[in-house]
Amino acid sequence: MTKNILTLSSAFRKNYKLALLTFVSVISGTQIYLLTTPKTYESSTQLMLDEKRVSVSELGRDLAQVSGNISNTTSPLANQAELVKSEPILDTAISKVNSTKIKTEELKEDLKVTILPGTSILKITYHSDSPTMAVKVLDAVGETMVEQSVQNIRKEAAGVRKFLEIEVPKAQKQVEMAEIAENRYRQSSGVISLPEQTQSLVTSLAAIEEQERVISTQLASVTSESNSLKQITKIPNVGGGYASVRTGQDEELKQLRTKLVDLEGKVAAMRLRFTDDYPALKQLIGELKIARGLYQQQTSRVLPSSAVPDNIAGDSISQNLTTQLISTEVQRQSLESKLKLLQTQRQDLKFRLARLPIQQQPLTNLVRRREQEAESLKILQTKLEEARIAESQLVGNVQIIESPKKPTFPSSPKPIIVIALGLIAAGLSSLGVVLLLRAREVNESDAENYVANNIANDITNNVETTVETDKIPVGKVKSHHRGGR
Repeated sequence: MTKNILTLSSAFRKNYKLALLTFVSVISGTQIYLLTTPKTYESSTQLMLDEKRVSVSELGRDLAQVSGNISNTTSPLANQAELVKSEPILDTAISKVNSTKIKTEELKEDLKVTILPGTSILKITYHSDSPTMAVKVLDAVGETMVEQSVQNIRKEAAGVRKFLEIEVPKAQKQVEMAEIAENRYRQSSGVISLPEQTQSLVTSLAAIEEQERVISTQLASVTSESNSLKQITKIPNVGGGYASVRTGQDEELKQLRTKLVDLEGKVAAMRLRFTDDYPALKQLIGELKIARGLYQQQTSRVLPSSAVPDNIAGDSISQNLTTQLISTEVQRQSLESKLKLLQTQRQDLKFRLARLPIQQQPLTNLVRRREQEAESLKILQTKLEEARIAESQLVGNVQIIESPKKPTFPSSPKPIIVIALGLIAAGLSSLGVVLLLRAREVNESDAENYVANNIANDITNNVETTVETDKIPVGKVKSHHRGGR
């Protein structure tokens, strides 16, 4: 191996000029490549798809909300990656850059969009022959993506707003109709509030039942007292008692009764002795009739609508008892009327209390309908306000998290790598030339040795032939020469 190294070293020393020329040629070619090859500059920007981007309105947050798995090829992040290279985005970005040299198809090919694994971040890379243009294009693409996200949300919010502006008046009308139907039923049924009305009816029913028990007790006591007075006074009713007291208290009737009693006594006494045809008796009978007629006339004056009572309370005791009977009967009748009224009210309250659940069911349905319509209206009004806010806001779910930076060195070709490869290629080329020359020298030396060996062999053979010829007779030698010729 040492011999080979020494041989290679000697070959380099021998052919160093040609090796150096080869090395310089390759390096020169590398420099020419670096000088003639167009330089390409690379820059990048990063966008984040943020589904939790804060918005003032809940609807704005809902519109900015995205769903899906990032690892899924149909995820919103993948859709955004495709949207970056779409013609509308690229055309808008080109118009912002205001460059006629950039074509949409060329920009689409030069843009590279990658999804950073495990994140919601898009990395957009762009190659250009100008570092300034690379930054401008990426800025324009990023701004266009953000604006597109905002415009999409505002567009959706505008659509929702237009829809709600039509639906809110309809919902208001539904609420008004539900309120009218509820009020009409309340007026017709009298049902206002089931718990309060039930409590009120139960309380009223308990109070009426208590009053009914008290009045029933009072009525029993008054009825017992009235029956006792009727037995004592022999007056069957209030009218008879009133007539008895009135006739007993009237002074003229008292005088007439006294006169009647006197005349009746005289007539009875004379009838014991005489017949009715007796003049004096006949005269007394006539006076008695006149007195009775006058008494009847006077009674009609005192009692216009009542008949002459059989029992007349002429003394104070009878009058007091009769007056007490009248008062008791009046009280009894009043208590009976109150009791009947309370019983009627109690039955009415029980009926109303029993009908309340039946009447409440339609009212419950009407109230539920009104509340549902009112709740729907409230939701629609809230969403309408949120849609208006979302439409006026500049909030999207795409944001720039890393702006592009102006590259200092070109990305292609890279001088250091090209020079390093050039040096390696120059060294290998020089080595190849030396090895080739060395191989050539070796081949030439081998050829010379081969020729020399052949010549030496021929000379040796000729010498041996000459020696043998000297030993042969002359004739044979001559013939041999002839044969050799």
